Amino acid sequence: MFTGSLGEFSNREDWEMIFDVVDDDTGDMIDLSDASIVFQANRKHDGNSPILATTDNGAITLVDTGAFRIFISRDQVTNLEQGQYEAGISITNAGQTIQEFTGALDVQKGNVPK
Repeated sequence: MFTGSLGEFSNREDWEMIFDVVDDDTGDMIDLSDASIVFQANRKHDGNSPILATTDNGAITLVDTGAFRIFISRDQVTNLEQGQYEAGISITNAGQTIQEFTGALDVQKGNVPK
């Protein structure tokens, strides 16, 4: 599991990030073709989950054997409050669920009209 920050983005823009999933022992990309992947981010103080991306809802797509892309559109984040969000990514693959990431995602106020 990785911990840290996913950086920051404006609530007036699309946000995307690509992640590689590699076997720690061999260095090979892990086949994610049958994986279920979930990304969630919520405000620290209220626990609501204003950002939810999954392979099921199409916001997470595979871009290579062991790589996936999370894409959150501007429309989904326009009403987010500025501040730090707690984020996490879990992957269920071959009957096993792992927590791939836990950490922070910072949302900045876009200062342009919705």
